[in-house]
Amino acid sequence: MNLLVMHTDSRGYDNLNYKVVASLSNDNAQSCPFYDDMRIEKIENFDDTYILSVPEDRQEALALVAGAFILFEDESEKYRLFRIYSESSRAIGNIHSKTVEAENAFINDLNKTVVAKSKLKNVDFSEAMAHILALSGWEVGNVEWLGEIRSLEFDGTTNAQEELQNLINTYRGEIDAYVKVRNGRIVGKYFDLVEKRGRDNTGRRFEYRRDIKGVTRTKVDTELYTAIKARGKDGMSFASINNGLDTLYDVEANEIYNDGREYLVKYFEYETEYPSALLAAAREELNRVNHPIYNYEVEPALLDETTGYDEAPVLLGDSVRVVDFAMQPEMTVSARVIEKQTSYSNVGANTVVLGEYVELDNDVPGLIQKLQSQLTDVSKNINPVYRLEIFSSNGIVIKNGVGDTQLTARVYKDNVRIFGEPHQYKWEKILPNGTHDTEWEMANEGVGQTIYCDAIDFVNNVSYKCSFLTDEYNYVATSYFKMEVDRVIGEVNKLRTANSIVIPFITDTHYATDAFEDQQAKLRSLYHINNVVEVTHQIKCDVVVHGGDIVDGKTSNYLNKANLKTVVDALNESDCPVMFAKGNHDDNGLGDVRTAGNQMTACTKPAEMKPILSKNYIKSNIVFSSTDNANYCYYDIKDKKVRVFVLDSYDLRYDLLGSDKKNKYQSRKFGAYQKAQINWLIEQLKNTPKDYKILTFHHYAMYGAASQDETPIINSEIVAGILNAWQNGSSYSGKGTNSDFAVTVNVDFSTRGKGMWLAALNGHWHSDKAKREGLGNVPTIMSICSLGARDNDGNDRTLGTTVEDGWDVIVVNLDTNMINLVRFGANAANKPIRSYSGGVS
Repeated sequence: MNLLVMHTDSRGYDNLNYKVVASLSNDNAQSCPFYDDMRIEKIENFDDTYILSVPEDRQEALALVAGAFILFEDESEKYRLFRIYSESSRAIGNIHSKTVEAENAFINDLNKTVVAKSKLKNVDFSEAMAHILALSGWEVGNVEWLGEIRSLEFDGTTNAQEELQNLINTYRGEIDAYVKVRNGRIVGKYFDLVEKRGRDNTGRRFEYRRDIKGVTRTKVDTELYTAIKARGKDGMSFASINNGLDTLYDVEANEIYNDGREYLVKYFEYETEYPSALLAAAREELNRVNHPIYNYEVEPALLDETTGYDEAPVLLGDSVRVVDFAMQPEMTVSARVIEKQTSYSNVGANTVVLGEYVELDNDVPGLIQKLQSQLTDVSKNINPVYRLEIFSSNGIVIKNGVGDTQLTARVYKDNVRIFGEPHQYKWEKILPNGTHDTEWEMANEGVGQTIYCDAIDFVNNVSYKCSFLTDEYNYVATSYFKMEVDRVIGEVNKLRTANSIVIPFITDTHYATDAFEDQQAKLRSLYHINNVVEVTHQIKCDVVVHGGDIVDGKTSNYLNKANLKTVVDALNESDCPVMFAKGNHDDNGLGDVRTAGNQMTACTKPAEMKPILSKNYIKSNIVFSSTDNANYCYYDIKDKKVRVFVLDSYDLRYDLLGSDKKNKYQSRKFGAYQKAQINWLIEQLKNTPKDYKILTFHHYAMYGAASQDETPIINSEIVAGILNAWQNGSSYSGKGTNSDFAVTVNVDFSTRGKGMWLAALNGHWHSDKAKREGLGNVPTIMSICSLGARDNDGNDRTLGTTVEDGWDVIVVNLDTNMINLVRFGANAANKPIRSYSGGVS
């Protein structure tokens, strides 16, 4: 080991004019020896000092003075430069020694450098550090991206060390400072800030009675918390991206460590203006404090540098394993080297301080391990373990400005690499404000395990996330939708009984491939359809109902039919029958107004629409009229004795022109029930078994339950009268008032007796409403739109989040007639379940 003593004749800190004036070595008898040396380097606050002694009578001792420098290459193969700040002499017997104390030159230079006054706008960490170090002589080396872009202000009165420490506290990085040497000369002084120094998974093990002299373990739970309430800049919370909640909860930790009592809440502040960054910091903090901490006092002995011991040297920041098989219970923990004490003259004095302990599973003896392995083989068939890792073509750490890269996701099932199908890889691109780049996500849907990323994304602090949907999940498009599917399933399973029916009900998806507005939202409605499909594959559902406005209907007839087919085909992937109501947008009436002058030439007429919507009706045992093109039908849930009706509240005529020679009954202005549908309904109600209950679905609410002023639904009062008579077991007579939709009804249900009409369910209003008006006190229940653009309840419908979607799973308890609507997505945080008493209250 050679130590070079260097002097410089420059007063500035930005020079590289260092000259070698002496050399110290214990490897050569002719050289000046050094002894009693000790370098102490710590992770925290980058504390790096060095002390050594030399014989005072040697010429080299004269060079060791305050202000001189010591240069050497350490075990990490980096050159370190120390500045001497203290010198002293002592005598022990006849031996006179000179002792000097030094610190890393980086610390000294920054303490004596005043940061220039400046206001920096929208800079990243590298740019901020370049300004701080500008007058110090040190340059930014390797800086990993550790935080968001921000604006900074320097008042010209603080030193570089103080400002550096402020940034480190903010970005939570770790420092390394070193110099580069070429041909015996210092050619550069560099500073690195990395997320974590040292090496992971070194394989190094500290074992009691081998390289641990002593160990003490103490359990402490004074810093245990099971929830985090976080605040960012100006009191900002992350509620906007966390389902309206400004607190993170750990249910499992609260059950295990707090007996399920009231959550132990920690109040946490983090200086950021982005909810996404605040949420990430809060999660990290919760993971740190959600369990009791074991404090360990370990006294290691570094044997790696003793004769005959061939393990690689331990470096500052390394992760190691500490074991003590004699301790009860056996101790096996991982730890980091947070402090290292190194003597280059007496390796027997070397030691480390370990910290950041994490408990690991203990090693298992061979016979027990074999038995456990056999049990594991069985359990894997029941509940396999998946692991996903992401690799970058530019290495593990992606740095600003490096250039384009590709990210590849590798999936392991029970530690065996699997590849799956492209659609199982779900990539998400998350912007600094926490929102998703939905256009990018849709473009990369089904791309498979590899994506390509631009360098500018990393400069802008964009995050990428990949989820792998196992064989059990084949339809959801994102991980956050999968989590919502799981939550909804949990709620449904709590509500359902042996005598319940389950009906996913989605309405007003407004799917469009060429929308005039909200294009991304209307395209993403197909994701929402797939969420419904996924639910039907995860739990048993009786039937799915789409409440109408399947498409946006503002295009050509050709594209409108294509869009209808896309949605219908997607929803027909459900693992149960699917029924469709017709909405006021589905006939492309608005498209006809825009593209064909309201002449009905661009309308999708009933004869064109019905084959699309009823495609799977016959094989699903859904009953419909074969002689009428209007879209109405019913389905019997026979084992539960429930008949589900879907009626066509836009059963309009497309053969009539008004006085202006344009479509007389536009779907954006009128709805209707024609005679054929009304007569069909009467017949089906008559043949409904007496012990059956009914549910009705319509796009537009019926007469008495919704205003007929804005959109008159012709003959709606006739349909309401028929259904009221059926539930009352009475007769009804009525006559339509519009001659274009003439109908006369005389029906008597008295011989049948009273029926149970559970509820009428509707869409159209893009709003959650319920009332008992006009239908003999039977509840009319309306649900918000699935369209992620907006609704009439003012809900947050941010794209790229769970709340962009909105629909219900209807669970009806047939013993009590209680109707529960479990919300998926929008407003679930406020009203996860809406409950109503079915039938006449």
